Amino acid sequence: MFAQLLDTTKKARSLIKGKKPSIGIGLADSSIAKAMSSELAQKLGDLGFTVALYHDQSIAPQPTGQEGLLWHPSRDPVQELISDFKDGKLQAIIRGQISSSTFLAELKRQFSLDRTYRLALLATSAGKEFFFAPVGIDEGSDPQDKQTLIELAAGLLERLAITPSFFLLSAGRLDDMYRGEQIARSIKETLDVVERCKARHPSMSIQHGEILIENAFDKGANTILAPDGISGNLIYRTLLHLGGGHSHGAYYLGSQFTGPVMDTSRVGSIEEYVGAVVLALRLIVSRG
Repeated sequence: MFAQLLDTTKKARSLIKGKKPSIGIGLADSSIAKAMSSELAQKLGDLGFTVALYHDQSIAPQPTGQEGLLWHPSRDPVQELISDFKDGKLQAIIRGQISSSTFLAELKRQFSLDRTYRLALLATSAGKEFFFAPVGIDEGSDPQDKQTLIELAAGLLERLAITPSFFLLSAGRLDDMYRGEQIARSIKETLDVVERCKARHPSMSIQHGEILIENAFDKGANTILAPDGISGNLIYRTLLHLGGGHSHGAYYLGSQFTGPVMDTSRVGSIEEYVGAVVLALRLIVSRG
């Protein structure tokens, strides 16, 4: 999936209209810049776009050997990164090494947001890729919230020329309903979300996977939804930090942004940052 996005991005960059796009990334450690530059050049060749590294003035820029990688010192890199994106100076932004709470608070403030939704592109240790949500502990908290997340995710995948196939997890198997009120409620709510989505979008591929996350790929799913944001965050962390999995970043869903807003872990690998750049660029290309 990521290889397909990368290949499509490389072939379609010439379709971007006007000046070459600029992508801003929050940076807290200058030592990763050279490694990121090398990885980008290896995957994309001649960048054909600009990556602006927003960082505190206390960080000393280091040579990267890549013309398209620019240093952007600032007294308030978080505020300036987001405001430059809002003003159109940047066509996409990536959280990078900025604190999640700091980035999210500033994003909500500048765009007057009450809620946000993210969809992550992950890979197992064996290289099997899939989309995953919710990844934030306060996301997907109720059936309506989850339905909104599914509909936004479906729109994103369609822009990427990927047919979405959703696999919704709940707190147990169907015959586990008697094992506690919380388990029963989770199963009933998940079944309700599936039915509502099917009623609104009859052609949508969506199924209740119970608690059997291990069946998702055999059932043909490419997008897995956890029962709620807390369990989703735990699944995400377990896969990446204990299970040898990988992340290509997470996309902030919604039409309120003029371009892609990407989320990455502060302790993410170079591959995660590069993956977020590739996905952001692919979405810029899709806008034409």
